[in-house]
Amino acid sequence: MTNNKKVVLIGWNPEVLDLNNRPDNAPKDIMGALKAEQEKLHHLGYQASLLFINSADTAYTRGS
Repeated sequence: MTNNKKVVLIGWNPEVLDLNNRPDNAPKDIMGALKAEQEKLHHLGYQASLLFINSADTAYTRGS
């Protein structure tokens, strides 16, 4: 059976976040949590992709 259910998880790239005020949240820990949620969605029948924002300049498309 083909999996037609797809979802995209969009958010800031953990590597570019300022986590100085949250030393308990390292980028690798955040990425691990995101991967775990992605796996949960997979087990629920979704094809989940991660899409990261690296800067405010690339966060959205400006109209012409």
